[in-house]
Amino acid sequence: MSTCNRLEVYFMGRAAPERLPSDMPNPVLLTGSDCLEHLFRVAAGLESLSVGENEILGQLTQSFQNAQLLGTCYGNLSAIVMKAIAVGKKVREKTDISKGRTSIAHIATDLAFDGSKPGSRVAIVGNGTMARKIASYASEYTSDITVFARRIPTIDSSAWPKGVEFRRLGDFYSMISKFNLIFTATSAKSPIISQKDARQIIPGTILVDVSVPPNISLGGHEAENLKIITLVDVEKIVISNLDRKISSIKDAELIVQEELKAFLFKYQRLSSDQVVSELYRYAQLVRDRETQRLLDEIGSPDPKLEESIRAMSNAMANKLLHPVSMALKLIASSGKESSDVGEALAEMQNHIAKYLKKEEEECQKIIKDVKEG
Repeated sequence: MSTCNRLEVYFMGRAAPERLPSDMPNPVLLTGSDCLEHLFRVAAGLESLSVGENEILGQLTQSFQNAQLLGTCYGNLSAIVMKAIAVGKKVREKTDISKGRTSIAHIATDLAFDGSKPGSRVAIVGNGTMARKIASYASEYTSDITVFARRIPTIDSSAWPKGVEFRRLGDFYSMISKFNLIFTATSAKSPIISQKDARQIIPGTILVDVSVPPNISLGGHEAENLKIITLVDVEKIVISNLDRKISSIKDAELIVQEELKAFLFKYQRLSSDQVVSELYRYAQLVRDRETQRLLDEIGSPDPKLEESIRAMSNAMANKLLHPVSMALKLIASSGKESSDVGEALAEMQNHIAKYLKKEEEECQKIIKDVKEG
């Protein structure tokens, strides 16, 4: 999941950390219940710079759908992400965490248009997620919007407001004097607007820079007749909104913790049930094979004796496995550290799977020998 504020990769499997690119700058690795809690918090908007924003839930949903189409998200991982999305929706339904302006793009656009004249001519430099959001919010104020980018978007143009004009970045500097409101939202490492460009900008123009690093670099003299809104200005409003949302944040965190606890309990019970099921399946294969071996050795016994032997072997297997299965279920519902329990269950399941495969191969061999002999 990639946004303007984060890049997160979710894996299922013990070897997952080893597959991370070695050149990732300062990666943060979370596993087990810590990873689940983080994902639930992300979906709830608790990890966003603008707490409670709705966009992150849509981005998570889109990333999930893309992964499903690519065949990289299924089974338990799919269930986990679906649960996270459900938790995100519940938090927004049960609390006021997403009420008011919470999106950086939304706040920046509102600041830019506050007191602006009708019929503003808007330029947006960038074609990423932030730029699309700004275009969407700006379209509520004006229909005169031009987007400048190194590559003109050709795919998924429906994501942009109707009527937006697209131009290459090289055209921006020759057209800069046509606009009275300019947004920069790129990941460029060097400034998009510098001191040499200031002379071409109409006095009174509003410049909004929500880029990281900053895309506007003007000295005091060049900025005298311009209004510049920076990410710092936007963050001040974010912090102000955050202060008003303290109670909602506490309620949201409580929902996340309750949902996480319930999910982990259910997930561990499901894992233990899968282990028990495979244990009984393994026992049945061994029982059938050994019972048949005994019957073959004693010849063709009386049907009642054969029935009694099979019943005894069945009862013996069930009674031997009963305390083991009960112990597994108790461990799964004990409330112990979920990651430890989950690892133990996964290890046991892998171990049983090896024996199951061996027994199934042996049974297939016996069936083949009987048919051929």
